[in-house]
Amino acid sequence: MRIVQMLPDNTLVGRFFSVGHSNNEADQFFKLLEKHNVKELVDVRSIPSSGKFPHFKRNALQAQCQRRGIAYRHCPQLGNKGVDGGILALLATEDGAAALEKLASSARQATLLGPKTAMMCAEADWHECHRQVVAQRLLEEFGIVVAHIKRDGSLEHHPSDHVLPPYFGAARAPTLAPRFASAYSAEALCCAEPSLHAGYSRAGPSLAGTGHGDGPLGDLTAFAPRDPLQMPHTPPAPAAADLPPEPPSSEDAKPKRRWKRA
Repeated sequence: MRIVQMLPDNTLVGRFFSVGHSNNEADQFFKLLEKHNVKELVDVRSIPSSGKFPHFKRNALQAQCQRRGIAYRHCPQLGNKGVDGGILALLATEDGAAALEKLASSARQATLLGPKTAMMCAEADWHECHRQVVAQRLLEEFGIVVAHIKRDGSLEHHPSDHVLPPYFGAARAPTLAPRFASAYSAEALCCAEPSLHAGYSRAGPSLAGTGHGDGPLGDLTAFAPRDPLQMPHTPPAPAAADLPPEPPSSEDAKPKRRWKRA
């Protein structure tokens, strides 16, 4: 039996997205952004260009964003090329850390129904892109769950147990602070406010969040540690004295001679 702690709806206040332009036509790509109310596009390509798809070159993309009322900015500080060590090396610099914090600020300032921010690179699948590293760091350091926009427009929330591939030099699952370990709902939790983080921290490291409400995003809930009295009981091993006697061996079962040979 688990104790459910209901948290107020106003703790779920923001979203942050990740998207890859892939080989989409311009209209297809912007429909993905429009579907999720993305009004700021952060280009995390080291080199904002595309030989095969010229509409995703920096100047062309920026002009298209402007026509659609979307703010565009290039953020090479969160790219993955042009420096030894790639994205991990960039994140270790002051500029990289500041750029990551700026993304976190955009996520926190986004309201539930208001405009959102998305980081963009080339790969459609975030598993094949350095966006996974940025998403992981946003989760670990700021408690922000990135929603990855898939090619069909559906969302995949960055998993809490995602393991970075070895080529990023960090093949490990995220080391989440206890207050961030429950920053998930089953439907669409993307950003947890500091007040929510504090609530998780007070509850302890064994929480596991979920959401099953009737609202558009579900109720944000946290599961407290199970009552020890409700834990399955494992009886102790019996003492030697309590063990039943072993059955007699075949030799012991033979009748004993009661006479001597003549």
